[in-house]
Amino acid sequence: MPESSADTFWGKCDEKNCVSMCYRRAGGLAVVIAELSAMKKRVYFSALMFFLVGCGASDEGPKNEPSASAESISAAQAPDSQAIEKVDEIFRMTPAMHDAVEKEIARCLDAQGLRWEARPYQARSVRSLASPTELSLEDARVRGYDARTNPEEAGGLPPGKDQRANAAFAGDPEKGTVSVEGIPGGVAKEGCLATAYEKVFGAVESGVLFEGGAENLPLPYVNAALDGDSMRKLNDEWSGCMKRDEMLDYATPDLIHQPTKKPDIATAVADAKCREKIDYESRLRTQLNAYLTTFLNEKQGLIVQASDAKKAAESKVSEILGQ
Repeated sequence: MPESSADTFWGKCDEKNCVSMCYRRAGGLAVVIAELSAMKKRVYFSALMFFLVGCGASDEGPKNEPSASAESISAAQAPDSQAIEKVDEIFRMTPAMHDAVEKEIARCLDAQGLRWEARPYQARSVRSLASPTELSLEDARVRGYDARTNPEEAGGLPPGKDQRANAAFAGDPEKGTVSVEGIPGGVAKEGCLATAYEKVFGAVESGVLFEGGAENLPLPYVNAALDGDSMRKLNDEWSGCMKRDEMLDYATPDLIHQPTKKPDIATAVADAKCREKIDYESRLRTQLNAYLTTFLNEKQGLIVQASDAKKAAESKVSEILGQ
């Protein structure tokens, strides 16, 4: 990965502070995973783009401006207790928008003699970008950690899809890409995803701005929230509860999930109990709201553009869906 790719997201990111990798999932979902070894937490960078987000940009189109470094972001002095909901409202795709994009992708592939299996709608929240994923005691008792949605899987393509359909959906970035200033990554010009963006949003750039911005723009602010003193104190309280009440030794909830061992339901229940005892989820959301308020204040220009892109799409979906 080029050094500038890490700088795009983190400001400063070297081998000691984080490990970043980029890869292609089937069908073009680009995911960049950065694991901060110091905090032992993992956050996911993802966008529905074939061209790898933050993993080397095309020479064509506007250059991406550097994103804010988590180190330079501060909590708002007057936090908005509804900041999470406001960010969600700006960037959340409606079911009708989703169906319209899927229909246009299917139409594009059908013209090439290929079949598209529409992906189910999944409402996302900026909360899902923060680790650990929310876990209730009820869900832990019934399904353990399986109750949670893995952000790495969200927005992926249906399993077993034909490789030709994958390639047509994504397009070939070597033939040119479309990107937007301030938004990491882009999409291949000739792919069916780009075609769908043009049909639904009125311009490929608007689709890139809306979908790429939905998860990538708030990320430095989410990271800053997770890296603050309040979260360290919260994780210390959680760790103390796990040792004292559950006889389990973990520094943070993230460390429960080791690559070589899947945690059992009993561990999930213990985790959920301690979170409930110290009001973990509410305190985490308070921290996120404080930093996302800063996001809403600092990124007003791009937020207005994203809102306009959403309005443009909403005005077209009825015609596309034949309603």
